[in-house]
This record gives sequence, C-alpha cells and structure tokens, in this order.
Amino acid sequence: MKKNKCLCITLFLILSINIFFCACSSQSNSDSSEVTATAPQIISINDKKTTGTIIEISVEKTKNSLELFNLVSVTSGAVWKVYDTDNNLIANKVVDLDKGNNTFYIEVSFPDGSYSTTYTLKVFKSYDITVTYVWWYNGINEHILKKVTVEQGELFKADYIPEIKGYDFISWHSHSFDVEFKEGRSTQDFKLVAKVSPKPAKLHLIIDGEEWKTIDTEYGEWVQLPIPEKEHYNFDKWYYDTSFGSSVMNDEYRCYNWGDIYIYGKFVPKTYTITYDYGEMRHNYKDFQYVRYGEDFEITEPNVKYATMNGIKYSFSGFSINGEPFESGKYYYDGNITVTANWSPAVD
Repeated sequence: MKKNKCLCITLFLILSINIFFCACSSQSNSDSSEVTATAPQIISINDKKTTGTIIEISVEKTKNSLELFNLVSVTSGAVWKVYDTDNNLIANKVVDLDKGNNTFYIEVSFPDGSYSTTYTLKVFKSYDITVTYVWWYNGINEHILKKVTVEQGELFKADYIPEIKGYDFISWHSHSFDVEFKEGRSTQDFKLVAKVSPKPAKLHLIIDGEEWKTIDTEYGEWVQLPIPEKEHYNFDKWYYDTSFGSSVMNDEYRCYNWGDIYIYGKFVPKTYTITYDYGEMRHNYKDFQYVRYGEDFEITEPNVKYATMNGIKYSFSGFSINGEPFESGKYYYDGNITVTANWSPAVD
C-alpha cells in the first residue's frame, strides 16, 4: 500500500451512518496538494460525492462492523483495496469495529498500478460510559449511591439529589479534583463525589422530668455527656428513654439522629447509716439501720424495755440526737448520724 500527502476538506453525509470528510487528499504520483484528474479516486460514498483523502465516519454503538463494498464508488476502471493499520489486507472489505476511533486505509488504483490514491478512513463507533455517584463516609469509605449510563460525548447533567441518612447534600464534585461538577462531557467512565454536611442536632438532657442542660452537636459525632451533681444524691446514669431500660454506654453518646434528641437521667438518694447507741446501760451495745436521704424511715425498736444498773432498774424512754428527741419520719440529716438511747428510773 502506498502512503501519500494530504489536503483538508470537510463534508457531512448520512447513510444510516454519519460520514464526515475532512482534511487531507493525496496521490502517489504527483506533488500537487490536490487530487489530479488523472489519479484514480473515490468518487462517492453511497452516492455522496467526496473531496479530500481523509474520510471520517460516525456509526451507532450497536454496529460491530461496516461493509464497505457497496458504499464506495471509485473512478471508472479503477480498483480499490482496504487495509488495517498493520497494513493487512481486508479482502472481504468488511471492517470490524471497536468502540471509539477505528482507522483504516483505502488504496484506489488502475489495474496496471500506474496511478494510485490512498485514503485514510476513520470510523468512530459511539459507545456508552458509566457515571458513578459515590459518597465517602468519614472521607475514607466509598459508598456507591447510583450508576447511570450515558453516551460518550453527550452533555451530561448531574441532577441526581441523593438522600443520605444524617447528611444534607450540597453538590457533586469531580472524583479527581475538588471542583463542583454541574454538567459536562466525557469519553470515558468517571465518578462524582457527593459533598455533604452533617445534619445539626440538639441534645436535651432531662433529669427527673426537668431539662437540665442542652448540647449542640451534629449527626455522627461523639458527645461526652456531663455528670450532674446534687447534694445527698448520686447520679444514676444517662438513658435513651424514660423507661430507664437502655443506658448510654460509658456516658458517651454517638449521635445517630438529628434535630431534637432527648436523653434522660435520674438522681438516686444516698444511703446513710443511723447508729443506735444504748450506752453503758447496755454495755455500749450499738444497733444499725440503713436509710435513704429524703425517704421515710421507722426507728428500730430496742429488744429490751428495761435495764438494771447499780441495783436500780431503768426503763427505755426513746432516742435523742444533740439533746433533741429523735423520732421516725423523713431522713434529712446531713450524712450518717448516731442517736443515743435515753433511760429513766423505772416506776413500779
């Protein structure tokens, strides 16, 4: 096959395929920049006149081959052959097509080989590309949200609005560059990354039915919950609901909700000890009772009503604390206490 010089001209034809003729005409036996009348030529393709020696054809993505035999018309008395890029002759003149650009060469000559013209045939087969919408959880783990198929070179608009739990969608960005993508064209598969913002959240900390404090945070964040203090009470722990059945582990809360979130806690009264001291009358015998602050208690009754000392009989007459009578009721003393048994000479 002979290779020749080129001249650029463009022409658009329609066969059931789109055909473009542009740039470059050549001939083997002349230094002229145009094809001379003496050189054999391609006259037309599917009855459409051609000009120039570079022919560009666009075919649909479903077409796997192109039969050139009935498409090409050459100068009367001339013959033509088609070759691939490795200079292999395609005898049946049926070219196989890969997606994208395919290049072949057509050589037109007289039977005796006295003149010839070589044409470059470029066949572009349309094809689909895949656009993948993704989201990077924590900026690391990639989650595929959606895939769409579009034809290469087609204007593509990124109009998909994803619903991502806990996040507000902002915009799509190029996978390779942190630039916003609204629309564009491509000849190859590509990814778009969702730029998102965590939804805001407000934690309402409710203790014994009343709001104690609020904390502003956002979806996905860890929050260290504060521990409240109250005199004479221990704070139990934080719970997810008022049933106090499921607690927040280690007082750390991972915010997997947004908006207003309610977390509940309660105070538990401290337990104190009442020491009942019977004094020397009963050889310093002591009895004990556990009570909870603010709750009702009953005095522990002594197991004796009388005691004898130095030959004198005494009767038990109650307990006292700091010189004041100590009676059953609600426990509001500040911590542990000791009460003293009172004894009076018995009256027969």
